[in-house]
Amino acid sequence: MPDENSHAALKALSFAARDGLIVPSHFWQEVRNVFLVNERRGRLTQVGTSKGLTLVAGIHPTVDDASEHMAVLEIARRHNLTSYDAAYLELALRRGLPLATLDKKLAKSALTEELEVVSDFV
Repeated sequence: MPDENSHAALKALSFAARDGLIVPSHFWQEVRNVFLVNERRGRLTQVGTSKGLTLVAGIHPTVDDASEHMAVLEIARRHNLTSYDAAYLELALRRGLPLATLDKKLAKSALTEELEVVSDFV
């Protein structure tokens, strides 16, 4: 968001520009929802949302839809995460990739799983 500043987000964007970005299948639904919620809160205009979505699309995230339902559920149960957050963790574990997140609970869960984490909380 235009009024936020995060060292971890900038670092993650740098990694994504250099190495690419792999996301779970629900990624675009979440991104659209973040922009829509912030429009409703008055933090963004429709034009700002359009620009933001264009910027995210410009990173060209690769959508991975190979997650295993039971693996995601097991991770969600083990770390008391939503299935949405557990899908990111499952993807990072399965592919042996670092996890970038601004969610404190997800960052701690990834550290517990001994993953490299890009976050403002570690």
